[in-house]
Amino acid sequence: MIQVQKGLGASKVALNSLGGTINIITKSTETEKGGSIQQSYTSYGNKKTTFSFSTGLMKNNWAITFLGSRTSGNGYVDATHNPYTKGY
Repeated sequence: MIQVQKGLGASKVALNSLGGTINIITKSTETEKGGSIQQSYTSYGNKKTTFSFSTGLMKNNWAITFLGSRTSGNGYVDATHNPYTKGY
């Protein structure tokens, strides 16, 4: 997961940020074989599909994990909905 903050703000590192921060959170490789699929929907018609698959610990003591996601939809921008028009 990557979190981006633009502008002045507090940071989880030792110093506060002036121009912004980027926080990258990584996930360790799974040592057990398996996978998952997750779908999320919003009330605005957006959809996010996330999938992951892990090979598990192989004979050479390596493991590989694949993770991907796709987001689709019209999007939503706060305070832009006009109640006098049909649809978005």
